[in-house]
Amino acid sequence: MQLDLWTDRHADEPAVVHLEVPEHVRVRLPDGDGGALEQHCQQQRCSHRLTRYRGDAPLSVAVAQPGRYEIHVRHESNEARVRERFILIAARD
Repeated sequence: MQLDLWTDRHADEPAVVHLEVPEHVRVRLPDGDGGALEQHCQQQRCSHRLTRYRGDAPLSVAVAQPGRYEIHVRHESNEARVRERFILIAARD
């Protein structure tokens, strides 16, 4: 699932993003060289911090097990401070 963050509120400034995910959620983060690193949360909650620029590709998360996952995101710049919450409900058919 892609997280479509409201980063347009930061104008053309970079935003510092704080991403908090629960256990069993995998996050794809940029590696700084144009690629991506996948980080799998194996604790009760995991935090990630990165800088995002307007027009960057969306962050994405994945889960392997059914369940309800709550993802908290905070992004800040000199222009704005935004909090977002994403609820991911995964079910098998």
